[in-house]
Amino acid sequence: ALEGGVISNETLAYFVARTAQFASLIGLDMSAVRFRQHLQHEMAHYARDCWDLEVRTSYGWIECAGLADRSAFDLSNHAAASGAELSAREVFSEVRYETRRVAVPAKGVLGKAFKKDAQPIIAALTALDDAGACELEAQMAGGGAVPFAGIELGAEMVSFESETNAISGRNVVPSVVEPSFGVGRLLYCVFEHAYYVREGGDEARAVLALPAALAPVKVQLLPISRNEVFEPLLRELSDALRTRRVVSRLDDSGVSIGRRYARADELGTPYGITVDFVSLEDRTVTLRERDSTRQLRAPLDLVITAVADLVAARVAWDDLVSERGFRVFDASASEAN
Repeated sequence: ALEGGVISNETLAYFVARTAQFASLIGLDMSAVRFRQHLQHEMAHYARDCWDLEVRTSYGWIECAGLADRSAFDLSNHAAASGAELSAREVFSEVRYETRRVAVPAKGVLGKAFKKDAQPIIAALTALDDAGACELEAQMAGGGAVPFAGIELGAEMVSFESETNAISGRNVVPSVVEPSFGVGRLLYCVFEHAYYVREGGDEARAVLALPAALAPVKVQLLPISRNEVFEPLLRELSDALRTRRVVSRLDDSGVSIGRRYARADELGTPYGITVDFVSLEDRTVTLRERDSTRQLRAPLDLVITAVADLVAARVAWDDLVSERGFRVFDASASEAN
């Protein structure tokens, strides 16, 4: 879009790309996300270009963020009204030499021809930049007078020459890209996109598939029963996760482990760690992933490290078996034994 000129400048394109990354990170369905450029009649008076992040929901498309290229509108208008210099000075590391074409007014000829009106014409010729001087020179190359500043400008009234100047720096008026996000709208869209109902078993179960980065509780700690013998291991798990800044929650209610898994899924908790009687013997625990419902078995220390890495997106769930030695845990086979 930038190379094709659809987006006006590189800085605005950067903000559009980062906003798309953010939308994906918080769990929006990217097939229901679009960026819409404002039409000319929609553009704010200060904007050079503007893009909206829109998300499709059950209510239709909702505008959730706006990215406006305000260019140098604010500082330029402040400077014009106050007379204060609000540009930044960029000093070059080495002096640069710049050659450009300039228009040289024939002041005597212009003064004689236009008397008191000559001065504005001289000022207009002197103010021409390189492109303007080259264009005027090309127009006059064929001879004869050409229209300029409300008069017929003859060849005897102006000449052209190249001028070389030493440039040590330049003044820049900073431009501004203004991103504006609707937090409430984004949260609603995340909840709608993340919520679904998982079919199977005796009943349909609701799931809130929040990304680990967004879920308020990252891990549910689940003892297989309310037996007090699990308390020391559960406390060790909770302390170790807290040290790694991973928020966990203990669910030691008396309902079945399946119902507790379902409750955690409905609250959006991405991972669950189950402690059972085997854990007391060999210090291995079961790690469950919400979206796939797959379970892996590994030593306690490895699971704690893996959870911290999963939450920080340093490792993917599918890599735990191939790269970290976790083994697939079959809960039904374990219950049968």
